[in-house]
Amino acid sequence: MTDDGAADMLPGSTRYPFLQMPAVARLMREGSTAENFFVSYSLCSPSRASILTGTYAHTHGVTTHDTGMKMEPDWQKLPPFPEILRQNGYTTAFVGKIHMADLTGAHQIRPGYDLWFSFTGQGEYFNPRLNENGCESRAEGYMTDLLNERALRWLEKERDPSKPFCLLLWHKAVHEDFSPAPRHRGQYAAEPLLPPTDGSHHETFCGKPEWLRVRALGPEHAGSIPTVLPEKPWVPRTNNILGMLRGMSAVDEGLSRILDYLDQANLATNTIVIFTSDNGSYLGSHTFYDKRLGYDAALRIPFVLRYPAKVPAGSRMAEMGVNVDTAQTLLDWAGVPAPDHQQGRSLTAAFEGKPHAPREDFLAEYYVDDNYPYAGTNMVAVRTPDWKLIQAEDAKPENTELYDLKKDPAELRNLADDSSHAPVLRDMLARLERLKQETRFTWDRDWRRREIVEKEKRR
Repeated sequence: MTDDGAADMLPGSTRYPFLQMPAVARLMREGSTAENFFVSYSLCSPSRASILTGTYAHTHGVTTHDTGMKMEPDWQKLPPFPEILRQNGYTTAFVGKIHMADLTGAHQIRPGYDLWFSFTGQGEYFNPRLNENGCESRAEGYMTDLLNERALRWLEKERDPSKPFCLLLWHKAVHEDFSPAPRHRGQYAAEPLLPPTDGSHHETFCGKPEWLRVRALGPEHAGSIPTVLPEKPWVPRTNNILGMLRGMSAVDEGLSRILDYLDQANLATNTIVIFTSDNGSYLGSHTFYDKRLGYDAALRIPFVLRYPAKVPAGSRMAEMGVNVDTAQTLLDWAGVPAPDHQQGRSLTAAFEGKPHAPREDFLAEYYVDDNYPYAGTNMVAVRTPDWKLIQAEDAKPENTELYDLKKDPAELRNLADDSSHAPVLRDMLARLERLKQETRFTWDRDWRRREIVEKEKRR
């Protein structure tokens, strides 16, 4: 898993036709590429907690990067799927970025892993401080290479070969400060950087909520915002885009070595390998370069899955999948019952091409996080294959957005106040209320924080 890797940062991308990721390209040839995979919350910590627990952020309680408050799920009530696998005979390892509570020493080890190799917070790209099974030390080298080497060493020499295994290799790359390995620093320097292929950079925010225009111009402009912003010419932030593309190269090199090992050890046929990201990235869509909010550029992620024993090589999985589905899907293939608390669904039949009932919609959410208070407003969204509804917490009509994804995949024309689309709006609002009830949604973003504070007081 990469950090902030955009959905179109894959081999064959029309936006980045020059992109060289031979290991991911191999994974796509030999496995299945999910064309419509999303996160339920476009932010690192909440998404990672959702992947591990199979629950929405309002359920596991991680709604911010506020690591000073030690924000993380209650692992006893919501055990991560590797712990469930370990209880069912697996050996497990976590290598890389957890990005939740900034714990040190032995306290940093989360439940569920036979090997813990991680770091606090964002970590460092060069000569990072690392935590191996509770012991911290300064390493020499480049973070991506160090994580790749440690994962491979566990696979080759340390895991119990008599047990099935689960390895999570979660990279710091390609998160800012966009520092590729020295050997990749000049990569793609002569290549043109194209705008988003869906045209979402042509954003003027016409007919959209005022807070979006405030976000685009900056909070200092609040109170004097025009109803339509002038369209910005395409001028790419070269450091952002090239930094991320170059950072992918070291990730891909590590994946290549892992795939080669699985071949050599005769493990490839019955081993599931996934390449994905914790959230999407705007990279110029809607004039933004972050993530968050409810547009597809932030919610959509790359998701490539290889499982030769079950999944047809070179296939495309078209139906919608969500990060909360990951745990349940893997447990299903492992033959392990999913716990009742999980809120996703298994996608095994979809990937195998078997008859099943496809997902009709899913819920996304965002609470304005402490490190980015001008990001916007608390909001929820519901997406179907054809439509998107985004609604602010106040549920006011002027803060509601509706998009026809078939005719307007860039999400530029807000149809919420278009009377000809009133039946669609009513349907989407009804879907939103149903999804809120089904997932036991609450606007209380601080309940987990209060639990942790009370626990610390008692301690």
